[in-house]
Amino acid sequence: MAILSLPLSLPELSISGSPLRAAAIALALTWCLRTISYILHVRKLPPGPTKHLLLDNRGDMPFPVSQPWKSFQAWHEKFGSIISLYLGRKAVVSLGTIGMATELLEKRGGIYSSRPKAYVIGDILTRNMRGLGMPYGQRWRNWRALMHASMGIEASNGYKPLQDAESKVLLRDIYQNVDSPKTHPDSIRRYAVSIVTVVSYGRRIASLSDPLVLAQDKMDHYYITASVPGKFLVDIFPILSWLPTPLQWWRAEPERHFQDDSQLLLGLMHEVRGRMERGVACASTATRALEKQGAFGLDDLETAYALSAPFGAGAGTTLATVDFFMVAMLLYPEAMGKAQEEIDRVVGRDRLPEYDDSAALPYLHALIKEVMRWRAIAPMGVPHCTTADDVYEGKIIPAGTTVIASIYTMSQDAETFPEPDTFRPERYLENPQLPYSFLFGFGRRVCPGLHVAQNSLFILFSRILWAFDVLPSTDVTGNPTLPDPDATVGGLVLKPAPFDYRLVPRLGAAHAQRALETVIISEAEKADVQLGAYD
Repeated sequence: MAILSLPLSLPELSISGSPLRAAAIALALTWCLRTISYILHVRKLPPGPTKHLLLDNRGDMPFPVSQPWKSFQAWHEKFGSIISLYLGRKAVVSLGTIGMATELLEKRGGIYSSRPKAYVIGDILTRNMRGLGMPYGQRWRNWRALMHASMGIEASNGYKPLQDAESKVLLRDIYQNVDSPKTHPDSIRRYAVSIVTVVSYGRRIASLSDPLVLAQDKMDHYYITASVPGKFLVDIFPILSWLPTPLQWWRAEPERHFQDDSQLLLGLMHEVRGRMERGVACASTATRALEKQGAFGLDDLETAYALSAPFGAGAGTTLATVDFFMVAMLLYPEAMGKAQEEIDRVVGRDRLPEYDDSAALPYLHALIKEVMRWRAIAPMGVPHCTTADDVYEGKIIPAGTTVIASIYTMSQDAETFPEPDTFRPERYLENPQLPYSFLFGFGRRVCPGLHVAQNSLFILFSRILWAFDVLPSTDVTGNPTLPDPDATVGGLVLKPAPFDYRLVPRLGAAHAQRALETVIISEAEKADVQLGAYD
């Protein structure tokens, strides 16, 4: 009776006071709603850590809150391949096997393909126009159609000449600054950023000081900051969204960023439209979108946000993978040596590896797969959300449940990957059927840029290993300093904690040094001419 009588007293409550008073009211109402939810649902959810009436399960995590993927793995080992818990006021279901994620997120994708409600980064900061967090529906289908047309297998092959040329420029940048190893990460970053800006807008990046890079960095930094759990109280207590807009004290900051972001993205789109009108635009996601804007069903602002998808996500994920590649080469030099031996045998020392060499380099492909499995850059994937009630193995998964594919748990499964913490590319040669695609997500939300990413990583890693040895830096006493593979940083994308390395030319005899330099410099000069079209 007390619960039933609560709404009758609400008109007597004033919400015109301080934010603290509003939060207190929201807290009380949330407690009541959580009590009802606990009674109706919690006993029917999959097993997991003890559910609390008011608090969530972050305090129960056996590992630091900054490494939730490790806690999820421990809970999966204890409770089984499907678990449930509470983060904030929302129920979360985690899937710990590839088979289970395939069954729910792919085969039942019609109700598992949305995203959790995000009041600030979704409703305010991006107006739910950013593809990564866009709710499932017609707008998302329109966005996905554009991404498929721009980055599917056929379209991604069209970007290979660009990736080929940019990687040649990168080799020259590294070679000419071989005595300044701290510049190498920035050279690699310029390569990755330039690839995605050309894919997005047909415009390359010659320097990280380009205003577009600085503006994008600012936009991404705020998006990541705003995504941190607990940053905004409304994301913990959604009932605060019921407050009249003038009383939503958290709204002004993301609203301001939305206006700035929209101005930037619309400006980039109009720049491409202008080049198209002058007949000088290079093929890109933007040209495809603007040529068939009506068919894709996106207005100008929606199109502008859609075009930012490769730029906003592609560079960061590529760079994180490159960083873990460097860590693996430092810790497992024998794997680097095997890949270099294969490249030398197939390619020789008188030319660079090419895309046409791909089929003859199985060990290199296995090494790339193992890098991505060994240290998954998205250890918890991007959360899905159910749009209808479902039942799996006798357990209820209610509508509105956040569903996580625990990529880290899957990638460290000892039954599928024996000795999972050991970096061993041979596992993919011994069993070519070993899973790999799960690292890009599941179902209708699989990463749309996976083909562009795979092409970029192949040409980059093959040429780095052809030209250079990846060697550790040394301390003041001359001893090598090796990175800790478990020391990581990051939010949406995981990467190694800062570490140093050296890229040292593979020389040998004097004539070999001259040949290496001749190939690198001459190929980069040809690439400069080719890339002039994108400046």
